[in-house]
Amino acid sequence: MDLEKALQLLSLPREVGPHPEDGKMISAGIGRYGPFVLHEGTYANLSTPDEVFSVASTVRSMLLRRNAPRVVAAAVQRQRR
Repeated sequence: MDLEKALQLLSLPREVGPHPEDGKMISAGIGRYGPFVLHEGTYANLSTPDEVFSVASTVRSMLLRRNAPRVVAAAVQRQRR
């Protein structure tokens, strides 16, 4: 691993940019289950760790929108316990 890559990893999680629909910040990082983007408690997985540094705003929005129903279902299930 070179110094540049190490510095990138130390900068995580990073702010990727505002969500186009509500303007709230989207962040990206590498967590327990791999690389992800996060917006208002909704996580979306990324394919590779390198995508954390290069994910485009359109792709971020699509990933988060696709995962929203799954996150809501998980929250409802937790409340039932």
